[in-house]
Amino acid sequence: DVPDKEGRIRLPRITLEGKVYEDFNEFIRTELLPVILDDNSYIDCYTYDWSLNGDILCVWVFSVYPGGTSTLEKVCRFSVSEARELSEDELLAASGLTEDEYDAWLLPAMYGAFFNWWDNTVFCSQFVLEEAISYELNAIKAYSSHCENAKLVLDRDGRLACLVEVRSLAGASWYYTLLPMLR
Repeated sequence: DVPDKEGRIRLPRITLEGKVYEDFNEFIRTELLPVILDDNSYIDCYTYDWSLNGDILCVWVFSVYPGGTSTLEKVCRFSVSEARELSEDELLAASGLTEDEYDAWLLPAMYGAFFNWWDNTVFCSQFVLEEAISYELNAIKAYSSHCENAKLVLDRDGRLACLVEVRSLAGASWYYTLLPMLR
């Protein structure tokens, strides 16, 4: 058992049998756990989420820093019956979605997540809002890494979803957001 330092440790452990699951658990134990147990750790906590849809298990792990910024540490997609990791292409195929359809959806979905966040933010003036939106749209266009860093998973409703970086202009630089593909 691992001593929980003020609720900072929330890491997954997969109890299914198979080398792929052992490798995942080993990564958690050797790569992430020592960092959070270090008293000089710069990470506030780890957190994770998961989904199980039919034969597909998806697990994603974040490290969370002071101020709320997070880093996506690990994303895995498994075929439970085959005890093997699935590629993003295999997940797309299992979802009945082509790569062209995915590419056409991703950037507008990222814009939508940003606009939704700002639409729900009432503390800023219209000028600040317009400046923020302009800044974010230019940032997303300029940094294709936002799309390249997106990671495909299935959400808890079995929909294809994407973990993406959405920019914040207050506090943390980026927040990871789970964007389900609605179709």
